[in-house]
Amino acid sequence: MKTLRPAILPDNKKRVTYPVLFGLGVAGLGVFLGNPIIMALPLILLVVFPGLAILFHAIYHFFVQFQILADRLVVIDRVSDPFVRSWGRQEIRFGDIEYCFYVDKEAHLLMNLLKKLKHHKVSATERDYRRENLLSKYKVPASVLDEFERSSQKTLNDETATGVILEVDSFCERNGIPKNVTKEICKELKRDQDPSFDIVQKKLSPFAVDLNDLDRLRDEFSSLDAPEMSPFLVTRVKLKKLRNIESTRQRHAGIRSRAGLVLSNKDGTNKVYLMHFRNLSRQDQRALTAAIRERTRGLKYLMTQKETEALLQ
Repeated sequence: MKTLRPAILPDNKKRVTYPVLFGLGVAGLGVFLGNPIIMALPLILLVVFPGLAILFHAIYHFFVQFQILADRLVVIDRVSDPFVRSWGRQEIRFGDIEYCFYVDKEAHLLMNLLKKLKHHKVSATERDYRRENLLSKYKVPASVLDEFERSSQKTLNDETATGVILEVDSFCERNGIPKNVTKEICKELKRDQDPSFDIVQKKLSPFAVDLNDLDRLRDEFSSLDAPEMSPFLVTRVKLKKLRNIESTRQRHAGIRSRAGLVLSNKDGTNKVYLMHFRNLSRQDQRALTAAIRERTRGLKYLMTQKETEALLQ
């Protein structure tokens, strides 16, 4: 068995050593000048940063662990997450893992589904959004679910709209597309209920653009689509709480939660939520993803090519 724990210090140690050395230097100057304010102020600031950050990472280090066994992955999380029910022990057999994706993908699809079901009194605390449960428990018409499945779940929410439109804007700038054309494309994407890469491609057809860059942009649009719905429909995401903070100052906390990694079996009934995966050192992240790949056949990454490459590099 191999056990991985979140790192206490960042991979780039300079992010800690430089502020500490600078703070101690200023404090030393305060001692030399006999000025108690100059002496105390940098020490107080060091307690806040990087002191508090190190404290939180130390908590993660002692209360979160990823255990790589011969046949399964065990996640022990005694810290949990405000928007995902991940507290306690989770485990999944490597042979059962079919999909790998970020919490954002699951949250995006289900929050869009809840919007479609707003007239059918589906509880935002519901954890099972499979067709049979919605039909029997909430009497949702089959036609509503059929329409949602046909729509490819591409309706933009604030999070995905921001990411896609920033990519389009960046692409246009790199390829010298006139500003008025860029604004027109972004406006149409925001307005369209089924935003498509075809919209962008059509608007850009008169211009010479880098084809490889265009492929990367097409890949970004693929993140809006969910060709496989089954792994998302049984969830531990606290959709009601996440939806309530979408337009508040707590949005950054929700964004952190959405970056959690999920490993799921084929129908989503067995999942592990690795909410503190990003708190591992980069070396341990690579060790964990390598172990999953070595022990799992045919693993499908439900994320963009860019996200997949970043995860596996």
